[in-house]
Formats: sequence, structure tokens, C-alpha cells
Amino acid sequence: MEGTRVVDSATCALVRSWRSREVFLAHRVAGHRSFPDQWVFPGGRVEEADRRADVAGLSGEDAAFHSCAAREVFEETGVLLAHPVRAGADLAGLRRELVAGRLSFERVLETTGARLTASDLAHLGTKTTPPFAPLRFRNRFCMAELPPGPGPQVWPGELDAGRWLRVEEALDLWARMELRLVPPVLLLLEGWGAGDAAEARARLAGFDDAHFERRLPRVRFAPG
Repeated sequence: MEGTRVVDSATCALVRSWRSREVFLAHRVAGHRSFPDQWVFPGGRVEEADRRADVAGLSGEDAAFHSCAAREVFEETGVLLAHPVRAGADLAGLRRELVAGRLSFERVLETTGARLTASDLAHLGTKTTPPFAPLRFRNRFCMAELPPGPGPQVWPGELDAGRWLRVEEALDLWARMELRLVPPVLLLLEGWGAGDAAEARARLAGFDDAHFERRLPRVRFAPG
């Protein structure tokens, strides 16, 4: 569909560790515009401030996607994917101010003494919503291991629940139609289910943007 709008966005899968194979999934409220009543990775649209963000080891759009993913994870879960975090930093209070629009993410980093660094997130690939959608997202998928400190906490808003699941458990629940997953999350979980981080990256690389334009892969919204 020519002329459909494409929006840059980023999502980040939090994992306890690759060895544990536990991933954090968040549930979108039923009335949300995008993927209502489905389980997703924390994420959202790239903002102008993300394009000006300072990320050690990255520049250009790579830095913007990284900043977006880290900011969205902090907004939606309270986990700060930056270091080092100053002892005694009031992360919950800073998150509250950020979500309310009274504080920028740049100011959050300044207050905590933390810095965005390339090594804090693994960038798995950038995928664009297939052409049949009226609104398309060019989305960067990232992964980050849970840093020390409080774990993810979902506050009511766009999301209303969060849970840790082993990759195999999430796929089994999806197959039994007990867990609604957005198609790219399903693809990524299947890649993880096959092995480690390197295999997950290889799996995603088989469905790059150029492939979408040549031939639409099978997009599964539900089993069967």
C-alpha cells in the first residue's frame, strides 16, 4: 500500500539471562490503538529527543533507536538500562515525573548519573510492518539482561499487567490460545526457542525489510 505512514519505533525484551531463558512480557489494555489485549515487549515510538540522545558507542539512527528502547523500558517497567546508577537514586519518583511529562529522559539520566551505552542493549534487527497495514512501524528489536536493582513493575496505563515466562512456556501458551502474542514477538520467541542470542539474531535476519517488500512471509495472529 503506497503512501501508508511508516513510524520509527523500538521494543526491548528484558531477560533474566540467556541461560534462564525467561523473558518479560507486558499486556496491552483492551482499548489500545495498537495490538489491544495482546502481550508485547515494552516499547514505543521514537521521539525527537531520542534523535539527539548521547549513546556511548553509537551514532545516528542506531543511537536514536537505542535511546527510544531504553526510555520506553523505563517508562513502562521502571528498569533503567543505563549505568552506573547513583546510589540512592529515586527511580520510582523519576519514572513518575517522566510518565507525567514533567521530566525528560535526558534529565532522568543526569539525575541518576547514568549514561546510555551501546553494550547495555543487544540490537537484534529492524523490521517494518508489512505493506497491508494502514500504519506501519519500522521497529528496532532489542534485548537486554535485567540489571541489578528492582525488577520490572507495570503501572496502569497503556499496559495493565506483566509477567516473566520461559520462552518455551510462552510458546506453549500461545499454541493453546491462552496467550495472545503480536506476530513479531512470536517470531522472536521462536528464534530464542531454537537456541542462544546468536541464533536469535540469525533467525531475525531471515525476515529483513527487503524480504518483506519482495515476498510477504507468513504472518500468524493465532495458531492455525
